[in-house]
Amino acid sequence: MLKKYLKYTLFAVVSLVISCSLCAQDVTFPSDRKKKKLPPRASKFVLKPIEEQVFEHTFPPPPPNMKFPLVKYKKDDLILEKMTSQVEFKAGTDPVITYRLVNLGLKRIIVYEWFMKEADNISLYYIPWEEGMKIPPFKEWKEIKPDVGEKPRRMTLDLHPRNSTLIDVKFSFIKDLKIYTMKDFLVFARMNLMSLPVKSRITRIRVVP
Repeated sequence: MLKKYLKYTLFAVVSLVISCSLCAQDVTFPSDRKKKKLPPRASKFVLKPIEEQVFEHTFPPPPPNMKFPLVKYKKDDLILEKMTSQVEFKAGTDPVITYRLVNLGLKRIIVYEWFMKEADNISLYYIPWEEGMKIPPFKEWKEIKPDVGEKPRRMTLDLHPRNSTLIDVKFSFIKDLKIYTMKDFLVFARMNLMSLPVKSRITRIRVVP
């Protein structure tokens, strides 16, 4: 019985050593590639994350005669985030970017002001930017505000806990750009709803000729 136990134990140890050695062969760190003089891996343009700086931005106060009640939620329960991973765009194109409104809380969130046309629920803001610059004050940003018309159709958005809704919007300013060298921009989205003062984080994109 003891011999049989030792046999299986030895087999397990040998198998573990072999598997670890095989795994180690598949891992190549960047520093190892330099030592071995291996060619660098091909990679597309990758943007470094923008650190959030002090950004003076306040939402306009709701009008006294607003028809829709303010949406009730805790500060960190509702977020607006950019889902599209693409960060480089060609000038003259009209790319569609997807944002997501997520309910991270434990209670349902109801928005009575929601537009039936999804893109009407978001305003986009952008500004040219270069490495090392501070984030410009809000008053210097350009806004792309949807034209909702005089009598837009609305619906009630009922966002249950741990659920989200996707919103596709166009970065329409890229279509009108005429550039000869690549140009970087900072962008963020803000809900185009008086009853829901939520904005996304600032992200960086690059436009190429």
